[in-house]
Amino acid sequence: DESGNSTEVSQTVTVPAKAKTPSNKPTIAVTPGDNAYTIEANGTGTVELYVNGEKVENPYTINRPAYGEADITVEVYATNLDTDEFGEILYEVATSTPQEVTVPAKAPEYYQTPDPVITVNTDNEAETVTITATGEGTVTLKVTGINGTVGEAEGQGTCSVVVPFGEAVDYVNAYATATAAGEFVYPGDATEDMIEIPAKAVDTTLDGVIEFSEVNQENGQFTVTYTGDENVTITLNREDITLVRGTANTYKLPDYGTYEVTATVRGEGYDPISKDATLVWNAPVVPEKPIAPTITVDTDPGFVTLGATDVEGATVVFYQCDDAEGTNPREITNPTIFQREAQNYTVYVYAVATNDAGSTSTVVTAVVIPAKEQEPDPTSINEMNAGKTVAAVRYFNMAGQEMQEANGMTIVVTTYTDGTTSAVKVMK
Repeated sequence: DESGNSTEVSQTVTVPAKAKTPSNKPTIAVTPGDNAYTIEANGTGTVELYVNGEKVENPYTINRPAYGEADITVEVYATNLDTDEFGEILYEVATSTPQEVTVPAKAPEYYQTPDPVITVNTDNEAETVTITATGEGTVTLKVTGINGTVGEAEGQGTCSVVVPFGEAVDYVNAYATATAAGEFVYPGDATEDMIEIPAKAVDTTLDGVIEFSEVNQENGQFTVTYTGDENVTITLNREDITLVRGTANTYKLPDYGTYEVTATVRGEGYDPISKDATLVWNAPVVPEKPIAPTITVDTDPGFVTLGATDVEGATVVFYQCDDAEGTNPREITNPTIFQREAQNYTVYVYAVATNDAGSTSTVVTAVVIPAKEQEPDPTSINEMNAGKTVAAVRYFNMAGQEMQEANGMTIVVTTYTDGTTSAVKVMK
């Protein structure tokens, strides 16, 4: 009080414990994913998650089964225990209502096939264009032109269409697809390309052949020919070799000798072609003439024997003719006997010697057959030749032709070993 006196009062105060009320119920969230489902429990206090009655980490992940496997179904629930700011438990544990969570198997995995690739290879030598499509799995290729389909192909990994060069430059469209093998596969997008097809090369090669004939050794002429269908002209590289008038391809060499000649063939739109040749015109070989035969004259009392000597390596033919020019030749035997008449007369004879080369030599002679002398008595002739040895006996008729034996009026010519002869006309 004001006076400073105090009085103590004591009283017992009971402070009761806080009442416990249930905690807030937790909630469960399920988050699906392509490969797994996530289960998470949420609450205001201490939250615990249970799967199929077992406490698990929160959040909890369940992997999805592979495509074709069974789905996974689990029972989940969660608990929540609230506390105050000092961590004292103020509420009873709250439990969520159990619930089933189904984790389905994975969806099938789809594969997108890569787009095919088109490549082009031009072969100028073969005059073709090869269009190739390359990709995964089954590859198809279709090539179309202004007149429709040019070619189609299909293959594993690759396929090709060969397009030949045309008469003029052209364009084709190449369309390719690719589809990889397996389930749940999408084909790739088609690939298209516009491709130029070149024109064929113009063939400027002459297909024919140039040929030279042999030189005609008599006149120096030769022929140049071209075997081919093209319309061409032929020219030579030498101006001294002239074209024979009235011919298309026959030429004449200017003189005897050896010539190096080039013939060139040209056709419009073609590359010229040439051929070389060595042409030879040999001067004629004049065969060596044989030695001319000699006319022999052997005069006997009643006749004259004319003949021609033999020539080595040649054949001698004996003729009688009308004059010194050799007119009207008649072959006669060699030798031939001419009868001596009452008066002198002239006989024209000539001989021709021909060798193996065909070369000839001739001699023409006019022989005067003298008038016959008075015939001697045969008895005196025999007396003159008495004691001589006979070498040969020949028989001739009155025309001078030799006979095997005397027949009719016969001239008997006897040759003796001393070289003398005698002639006697006899009648048999």
